[in-house]
Amino acid sequence: MNEIEKDITKVLVFYDILEKPLTSLEIFKYLPAQKRQISFFEFKKILETSEPLKKIINRQAGLFFLFGRADLLKIREARMKENQLKLKKLKNISFILFFVPFLKMASLTGSLTLQNAKASSDFDLLVAAGENRLWTTRAFLIFITQVFGARRHGQKIKNRFCLNCFLTQNSLKIKKEAKARDFFSAQEYGRLIPVLEKESGVAAAFFKENRWLGDFLNFFPQPQNFLFKTKISFAKKIPAQVLESLLGGHAGDWLEKKMGDWQKKRISSKPPHLPEDQIFVDQDCLIFHPQSKSKKVLAEWQIKGNKLINQI
Repeated sequence: MNEIEKDITKVLVFYDILEKPLTSLEIFKYLPAQKRQISFFEFKKILETSEPLKKIINRQAGLFFLFGRADLLKIREARMKENQLKLKKLKNISFILFFVPFLKMASLTGSLTLQNAKASSDFDLLVAAGENRLWTTRAFLIFITQVFGARRHGQKIKNRFCLNCFLTQNSLKIKKEAKARDFFSAQEYGRLIPVLEKESGVAAAFFKENRWLGDFLNFFPQPQNFLFKTKISFAKKIPAQVLESLLGGHAGDWLEKKMGDWQKKRISSKPPHLPEDQIFVDQDCLIFHPQSKSKKVLAEWQIKGNKLINQI
């Protein structure tokens, strides 16, 4: 196998673990970073004519998958239908994000960006807060989503917001200490899709600050696509603007400190973290991924990928 054939295999193995067969364009988009730039047409010719790949890859209905995994076709079809319903639900409840003061951007991450979410899954959100207002933004967001019955907690998971990543507008980089810089993280955040952007350019700034994603992704940054063309009406702006006006000075600084102290105390009072938990807390970056599957997926990916590559 040459390098591009190995990388195609790696992508298909990675998404096989996630139970998703891929189109040729999807494989191309998710390729690891290449030493030599390759066009889609050159890539597609290799994908469809490579003799080594023919020994491990099957194709049906325009989708590529590993041999013996035709069952994934029905899974993809079912999840695509389910995910359309989930996106409709997300659109119906996303209006509540307008009411959160100092929220600059809310973006979708996770399996729904792949149209691969299970029916029982939640809506993973990455939130960008205003400078020096991370804890205030998080407190208001938790409160508002809780009031509207849209926050994930306990056993209430399906179609609810999972508030697992907070950054500040002046520090949009996901820190090394917070999240491992690897293929799993790059696939997760490289597919980020804005749901709401109160200030134009925040999503673009996020990708600029996280250029490390391009060390793992050949197709980066991906074209910016908003889930919904949400028109921010004057009426929707008023509640958050009033709160921002009231909490923009010394009173807001005092509240930010109080909110930070209170929330950090609650976070530290939680049971001890498990080895697979990804929890990181500082003044500009919060990551909450309890029982993250990243290490397990990467370990399986490496073993399965090397086995397939070495047997050709």
